[in-house]
Amino acid sequence: MSDQAPSLKRVHTADRSISPPPVKRRQQSTTTTKAVADFFKPSSQKPKPAEKTSWSVVKDSLLVGKHEAADAMPATEADQPRKIAIFDFVLSNQSGISLKSNNSKAPKADLKRLSDFKAKATSILTQLDLPICIYAATAKDEFRKPRTGMWRQLLDDRGLGDAPGTVDLEKSMFVGDAAGRSGSTTATKDFSCSDRDFAANVGIAFHTPEEYFLGEGPKPFVRDFDPTKFLGEVAGAATDAVPLLFSKKNPVDIVILCGSPGAGKSTFYWKHLKPLGYERINQDILKTRDKCLKVAADFLGESVPVAIGM
Repeated sequence: MSDQAPSLKRVHTADRSISPPPVKRRQQSTTTTKAVADFFKPSSQKPKPAEKTSWSVVKDSLLVGKHEAADAMPATEADQPRKIAIFDFVLSNQSGISLKSNNSKAPKADLKRLSDFKAKATSILTQLDLPICIYAATAKDEFRKPRTGMWRQLLDDRGLGDAPGTVDLEKSMFVGDAAGRSGSTTATKDFSCSDRDFAANVGIAFHTPEEYFLGEGPKPFVRDFDPTKFLGEVAGAATDAVPLLFSKKNPVDIVILCGSPGAGKSTFYWKHLKPLGYERINQDILKTRDKCLKVAADFLGESVPVAIGM
């Protein structure tokens, strides 16, 4: 009996098909010509995304950062408010930062502190993505809290000015941790009272972070010296040693207001001098000394009294 050679024919079975495999379909590419061109384009020629946070310097000592939030909002957030008030702001004393007109000659440590501060602030503002401005006072001048220079600057940036009624002070508030609180067994003493004093100088309500964000009750606080109480006692005292109210004695004259920033010169003008017909000359508004002199001369030439803020 001889061995039978295997058949070369394919055996038909129900398990698999004997037909040849189907021709593979060609996949349609989703890569565009523009994407390919951009891939080979040098990074220096590629358009950079617009920066949402911009920085500027005012009078060589005030660092101002402004963040523009994204215009488009998800539908789930459409009903959520994007701003707490007409403007939201952060005011900070940053004496450790140095702003110099020629940064190329500034010490490397100063440049690093400035760069680190801007990087941290930009990161926080980007994460929040809210239209917030930050003002950082780097020198001991008119902008440093508790002086009101930063407040006047942010009002000026929004075209509000400092005339009474432009801002609803009764509904405005300032939250800060430099509240002048004394220490205890569970809490350390506040390093300063500049935030509480700043709010008092501006004339707005003040809250600590614990009071505003955590709902804690206010802790006892007593000032060593309260100027408002002192002035109130003087105003109510029965004395004629010093006249307390200003009276106009000449048809045309010049009143010069002298005092440190936040002393109340603007308040005195609007409360006592404006009703008497005095026009205000202020370099913060007119910007240059020459313009102040010209405007004052024009008013005096028209027999209009002027009040000059120093």
